[in-house]
Formats: sequence, structure tokens, C-alpha cells
Amino acid sequence: MSSSSAAVKFLSLMALVGVSLATVALGPSPVHPDHPGQCWSESQKRSFPDGKNWQEPNCVQVTCTAYKGRLFVQYASCPSVGVPPGCTTTRDLKMPYPSCCPMPSCPEIPTAAELNGPEYDDFTNWINEHYDQQTQME
Repeated sequence: MSSSSAAVKFLSLMALVGVSLATVALGPSPVHPDHPGQCWSESQKRSFPDGKNWQEPNCVQVTCTAYKGRLFVQYASCPSVGVPPGCTTTRDLKMPYPSCCPMPSCPEIPTAAELNGPEYDDFTNWINEHYDQQTQME
């Protein structure tokens, strides 16, 4: 496995872990007098029936839930994302949740085939001098 594909797999795994650790909150739903029995979204100026979800600003997914005759809203927001040195976070608030959540963005890691120059040649020569084809590295 190349180092760049390993890095991509690692970052993908970390992104999945991050999404699974999103912040979730539950509370009573606002209800508009003209739409009883439905959850009200003030930011969207509309109501939503039980079981329906929608996206609020700043990448928050909201789900309307009826339980024992009362309406609740469940909020799911993005987790905090830590990034290693040299990396940044990117996000696209136009995307649906959770694709709008911050994701790590790191510079591409060059493959051995892309590396050129004296440092790579020196390392290759050192390997060839110290290990013959019969020696197995562990």
C-alpha cells in the first residue's frame, strides 16, 4: 500500500469517526398556531410533519419527532475537527448534512515515483548498499 493511499484511508477513517461523534440535542418543538401537530422552523418559516427532517443554517440537521402526544425536535450538528500540522479544514455549507461538516484537508503526499532529486537518490543508494536482495526487512 502506498503512503498516499494509506494517508487517504486514515483521513477517511478519521472523518467517519468525526461524523459519528456529532453533537445531538433533543428538545420540545416550536409549533405554529396555523399548523398544529407539526414542528415549526422559524428560520425556514414553515412546518414539518412527524418523521421529517430538514437542514437549518450552519449545517444543523433537525428532525421532527412525535412522542406520547408531544412534538420534539432532534438537532444534529457537526463535530469538532482537529487537524494535524500543515492541514486545514474545509466545508461547503451548500451541501446537505453531514457533507456540509468540516473535513480535514491536507496537502497531497507524493508517491515514490513522483519523488526526484538527490535526497531520494541518496536514500535509494543507502538502501541498496546496506541491504541486498536476500535480506528481508521487517
